[in-house]
Amino acid sequence: MIYIGQYDSPLGRITLAGEDAALTGLWLEGQTHFASTLNGLCEEGWLPVFDDTFRLPGRSAGPSGATPSR
Repeated sequence: MIYIGQYDSPLGRITLAGEDAALTGLWLEGQTHFASTLNGLCEEGWLPVFDDTFRLPGRSAGPSGATPSR
């Protein structure tokens, strides 16, 4: 099952897609081909890999514990 989460970032809304422990897509709202690789078998949810996506060297974490935007 592919899960979709959204995060409101300083760059605008980011949509993330993931399955198990893998990030399978990341899009900025309004970009060309936005979510074009997704099929109809997605469910809204927040995976640990979405938090990991925002962890950068020298930073503790991104939106740790964030919940999807509605």
